[in-house]
Amino acid sequence: MQSDISTPVSRRSLLGLPDEAPGHISSLIVRCRPESLDTVAACIARLRIAEVAMAATSGKIIVTLETRDEDEIVGAMGAMERMRGVVSVALVFHQTDA
Repeated sequence: MQSDISTPVSRRSLLGLPDEAPGHISSLIVRCRPESLDTVAACIARLRIAEVAMAATSGKIIVTLETRDEDEIVGAMGAMERMRGVVSVALVFHQTDA
């Protein structure tokens, strides 16, 4: 079986979004206890709409989200806030990708 490498796979298609549908791109700063960093980063990475862009040993994690709407952003932030070891979650950027 031959794969077609000329057709790129987009994050939008992985999320089940049509290419022409507007989406939301957000970035967050998650602060957690330094001793919980690895566990929190792994839990965040398991959220299907989240990507851990960077994590610092001080307990700061930069997260990017690609969502269908604002409700998914709020839901993801709530899920992160409830993770053991998380101190705060702050939205620092949001853009509608139309």
